[in-house]
Amino acid sequence: MKTTSTVCLGFSARFRLIKPALGLLFFGGIAAFAFGIGKQESDPGTTTNLPETIDWIDPEFQKTNAVFRVAEQMPRFPGCEDLAGSEIEKHHCSAQKLLDFVYKNLRYPALARKNGISGTVVVSFIVEKSGKPTSMEILRDIGGGCGAEALRVVNLMNEKGLKWEPGKQRGSPVRVQFALPVNYKLN
Repeated sequence: MKTTSTVCLGFSARFRLIKPALGLLFFGGIAAFAFGIGKQESDPGTTTNLPETIDWIDPEFQKTNAVFRVAEQMPRFPGCEDLAGSEIEKHHCSAQKLLDFVYKNLRYPALARKNGISGTVVVSFIVEKSGKPTSMEILRDIGGGCGAEALRVVNLMNEKGLKWEPGKQRGSPVRVQFALPVNYKLN
């Protein structure tokens, strides 16, 4: 005799196969709506002429001080510039150097330790075209002074004169927003 959980599990497995197709239909519909595909003109005999290629990032937009959330080459923490290897290896090295810097300089706030506060704080900042981190802010705080301490460590990058390798779009440096999660865990 089958249990309810087995029946639900079977449905769930079949639904997992359908979810990607539903996602494509949903996002495809959004793209069609955004670009006017299938849009009726005032004269029903005319058709919509779409360009063969769509230039996603306007060069003029790139030259401004716009902040990218994702760039072709994301910013990298200093320390791996001379590493011989692929971009992926440099990215992993940079991520490890950033973690080493944060956890070397981070102090668990006494108030948080006393009250048993643990969790993840998220600090956001912009890596400028020059590689300098600016516009630091706490996106998620767990209290007990943990957010302020994580923000202090991010500000410490500027105090120590650390310059990131800036993000790049089409080979040119761009401003990129970076979110840094900082985990606090009591033993």
